Amino acid sequence: KGDLPSSAPCVVILPGLRGNSRDLPGTSQAKVVLERGWRCAVFHRRGHTPGKVLASPRIDIFGDAEEVEGLLEYLCTSGLVVDDTPLFIIGNSMGSALCVNAVKHLGSRSRLLCAVGVCPGFEVSAGERSCLGRGSRMYSQPLLHCMKDFFCKRNREVLEAFDGDAYDTCLASRSPQEFMEAHVPFTGYESLDDYVKHTNPVRGLADLRSEDFPTPVVLICAADDPICVEDNVLENAPACEQYDVPIGVILTSSGTHCPFLDGSRLRCWSDG
Repeated sequence: KGDLPSSAPCVVILPGLRGNSRDLPGTSQAKVVLERGWRCAVFHRRGHTPGKVLASPRIDIFGDAEEVEGLLEYLCTSGLVVDDTPLFIIGNSMGSALCVNAVKHLGSRSRLLCAVGVCPGFEVSAGERSCLGRGSRMYSQPLLHCMKDFFCKRNREVLEAFDGDAYDTCLASRSPQEFMEAHVPFTGYESLDDYVKHTNPVRGLADLRSEDFPTPVVLICAADDPICVEDNVLENAPACEQYDVPIGVILTSSGTHCPFLDGSRLRCWSDG
């Protein structure tokens, strides 16, 4: 919003799987931010801008923390954000993993006052505890179709030219978990183990000290979430809250996957 001063608080929004600035819940969050006289910037991950396809064979369903750092650097060096600007970040669904990974990546260099993850999956791995392998089957197949269509089919030419076998394996995957493992050749990592090491948001948290991770993080979860299920929260939240790093977890009885609707007008209370 151009008529607000550069010192006005700024919220960076990280959308979910294939989200952009036109999608919920980011649009409702942006509306609340602007109503408060704050500003917002919505991060478009590589290949997520409407009407654009990939120029290089690089995809990552969980996003790249270095690219988030690039956005934050642009905001600061362009004068859009100045030294006394309160700066926040919100990640939705898969964007919540990117949110935590960005805070980990920035470490003591972080200027963020607070980070919020809405409906996080916590564990990203090749094991049975991975969030992608636990969602309701009713939602997992539409999610898989979305992954194949958005990341692969619309970028077929550049991806197939880079690694045709990996492209075919992605399309042959039978679950979101299999797709995650199959798309690793396009993420820039040498192996699945290397990918998980850098992408799993809860990995390595126990080894960090508060001075290495100074930005407080709040994770908002719902017990009736059919995609990022309650078991993810129950298995990971107690450990997260025992770590030296400032992470708090909120688990509500309802909210499903991101809406958290309440009141007669069904507004999302978590946006506030």
